[in-house]
Amino acid sequence: MSIKNRIKNSRILRRQHISEATLIIAALTFFSKLIGYLREALVANYFGATAQTDAFVIAMLIPSMVFGLIAAGGLQSIIIPVYTEKKKINPDKARIFINQVFFITFILLAILSIFIFVFPEFFIKLVAYGFEGQRLTLATKFIRYLIALGFLTAFTGFLTGLFQTEKQFLYPALISVTGNMLIPLSLILLTNRIGINSWTIGEISSASFTFLALFLFMFIRRGFFKNFALKNIEWKEMEHFGKLLLPIMFVSGLSFINQIVDKSVASSLSAGSIAILHWAQMVYILPVGILSTSLATAIYPTFSSLAVEKDFSGYAETFRKTISILAYTMIPISIIFIFLSEPIVKILFERGAFTTNATNATAFAISMYSIGLFIYSANDIMTRIFFSFKDTKTPFYRSLVTVGLNIVGNITLSKILGTGGIALSTSISSTIGFFMYVHMLRKRNYVKGLSYRGVIKEISKILIASISVVILSCVFKSYIISAKGFFNTIGRFIIAFIPITATYILLSFILRLEGFKTLSTYAKNFTIKIKNRKNLK
Repeated sequence: MSIKNRIKNSRILRRQHISEATLIIAALTFFSKLIGYLREALVANYFGATAQTDAFVIAMLIPSMVFGLIAAGGLQSIIIPVYTEKKKINPDKARIFINQVFFITFILLAILSIFIFVFPEFFIKLVAYGFEGQRLTLATKFIRYLIALGFLTAFTGFLTGLFQTEKQFLYPALISVTGNMLIPLSLILLTNRIGINSWTIGEISSASFTFLALFLFMFIRRGFFKNFALKNIEWKEMEHFGKLLLPIMFVSGLSFINQIVDKSVASSLSAGSIAILHWAQMVYILPVGILSTSLATAIYPTFSSLAVEKDFSGYAETFRKTISILAYTMIPISIIFIFLSEPIVKILFERGAFTTNATNATAFAISMYSIGLFIYSANDIMTRIFFSFKDTKTPFYRSLVTVGLNIVGNITLSKILGTGGIALSTSISSTIGFFMYVHMLRKRNYVKGLSYRGVIKEISKILIASISVVILSCVFKSYIISAKGFFNTIGRFIIAFIPITATYILLSFILRLEGFKTLSTYAKNFTIKIKNRKNLK
């Protein structure tokens, strides 16, 4: 076999099925989150919850949010159903259309980059109205450095959407993990020489590597971005695409918008509050990234294909299994985060400039965020259902309501509970948004044949099984917290985690939980595949 054919048939470049794609994304996301934790632990150790860290977090958030809304959020989500449909009609024209969208987006983002560079304080005040003096000066300097980060991250999202349309998940995930390694490496090697600017260099280096690796692959191997046919742009199609994109930008960027709302209100609190929310979100989002986002990313192309084919029975079954797996994993994790957030933060961050007070504040925020952990994860799946049917208006109007509720809740609850109130507001608004989705899903009848009673019954059984997690978490909490030293705390946490997990799995077997059955089947099939490959060798 030639080298070219070996590359073409390699596991990295071939298409993946839903279960395989989910496992691949989850595994690589786990490694990426470990690298992310190392980055955050280094930042907490070197810089702590200070005004300098607040300024950098806001400066990094602005370009990521502004560019991410346009490309990484909106385009990545809408490209999958649009390109899937166009490719079935004419693959060559579909490729040219994508090239034209890429070119137009590049011009728009280049103009936007110049605007942010010239007027950085406008964007900073928009996001962090409480910034004055040192925090404002530092944020202004940092944001000009980090414009390139947002620009590159936006197009990385665009390219990742193309890979996912082809059901190729391994290569972009592997590239992302590799690029993320550059950030902690930069912090370790350069912090003593250039201080917090080492973080800047690491972020831009990571974004540059990831973008170039994905772009060159699509350019060389898939033939994208060679023929733009700019004289033959069908502006009516672009207008239709834009009408789909505008609401989806807002909906896909809802996590960015909620972060902005959270951190904007936090900017009016004491110095270090933004950093505390940032670290709380990093911990709270960890299982979301590893489990729910991996599942949603893997399932979205299948949702889009089933919607195009109008296979409603297949759609209902896929959705039912997806929600069952999500509830089975996220509900017990949310309980652990609520009751054991303090030892978790202590293990992850409490060293160097990160004080005990910062641990307590971060742990409280994690507990409040975790109340809505399953709901937050389920909302991602629900959003993609509407997107797969090219219904972008329903998620848009729902998002307007939830963001409005979050703003009111943040302002009100932050006065009572500080940063914890901001986190609680996010959980409350997400929960209201979820029930709005359920109502609209039943009204639109997109998932025909789905037994809603069956889904409620399954979640109720999961809640019954999760009672054991509540009880054992409360029993072991004081045992873990009383530990002295880093390794002793980790050891006690592991000792507590084993009976908590074992009891939950035992009850899952007794109650015959659907999520347990599905994951067990995936595990058995995966084991059989590995054994068969060994036998073939």
